[in-house]
Amino acid sequence: MLAKVFIYRIVDICDELDVNQLKGQLKRLKIKPLGRRYFAPAYLNFATPPVEMKMRRWFLKEFGLWAETIIKFYSLGIATLRYEVSVDAPDYPACFKKARDVINNSIFDKRTKTLLDYIKVLLERELKTSIRGKFIEDYSILWLQERFVPQQIWLKKLLAQFLRNEVLPLSKSEEQEALKYQFAYTPQDLTVIDWDRAVTIDTLPQEDVWGVLEYANLQLTELRYYENSLDKQLDGFYKFTKLPYYKALFGLYQITGALRRLSNLYLDFSEEETRLNSFLRLTGDEYLSRIYSSAVKRLNIDSFQKNLKDRLADARRLYETLSLQASSLRMEVLEAAIVALFILSVILQILE
Repeated sequence: MLAKVFIYRIVDICDELDVNQLKGQLKRLKIKPLGRRYFAPAYLNFATPPVEMKMRRWFLKEFGLWAETIIKFYSLGIATLRYEVSVDAPDYPACFKKARDVINNSIFDKRTKTLLDYIKVLLERELKTSIRGKFIEDYSILWLQERFVPQQIWLKKLLAQFLRNEVLPLSKSEEQEALKYQFAYTPQDLTVIDWDRAVTIDTLPQEDVWGVLEYANLQLTELRYYENSLDKQLDGFYKFTKLPYYKALFGLYQITGALRRLSNLYLDFSEEETRLNSFLRLTGDEYLSRIYSSAVKRLNIDSFQKNLKDRLADARRLYETLSLQASSLRMEVLEAAIVALFILSVILQILE
């Protein structure tokens, strides 16, 4: 039986990317961007469509298989690296085992580091875009190029083991949890979603479904990056609220600078959240909408969004606290200056 494994590495590379300019630069470098058929569902309406490029094939010596690499650039500042490996096996158990071994191989992490160095040179040289720290999420999809037969109860047990990356059989409750989000558009196909991998059984490719899963993971990557980044930066601002009085008084200029940076931080993160929520619209297909909603639940995207909103609220409260503290310190400095001037005028009168 034939199958194909899609191994994703989703990387947050910069704040924002001009994909139209990148497309022009790729043409200038004689690198032909891939056509729309590679990410092509008409139901996925991107605010700014991504740009894709195909890398040279490379050989997996350990498995004796060839791998293809497609890099997709999004205007959100995210790049997705999709490794495609074709697998041939005599039956389902052998296919799942080979796919599991391919997915768990560390060669894809090493390959990702090499490609990220290439992306860094490309973007910094051609677009003058600075690349920030690498934040990577991974996801895998197994496409079994077979017709699904609902009567094959044993197949779902194998599916659950594969989705949970387990060799031994799962308990009934764990099996049900692994197979909780499953979808079928026709009686002959099946798609099952889990938190770090998914399986599609169909004779035809389902690029629209895979595109939705890719976007959900892209959204998760962006939210996790901003959550971690916001946490680190807020920790640096909290120290100003705990300064002793004399240090706060003499460090007033530092507090004023922190207020300006905190205000910019709040605005930047609020803008990014808005851009992320409005970047994609699913129109005209309830089936894809259900898959996307289930992917959001399985990946806990809602909890990350809520946490980001809470951290933004913390940033706003911190800004108000520091602003009040700075205003109080300015008033005290002004009062002290007025008293000093009064004393100085009295001394000058006495000397006269």
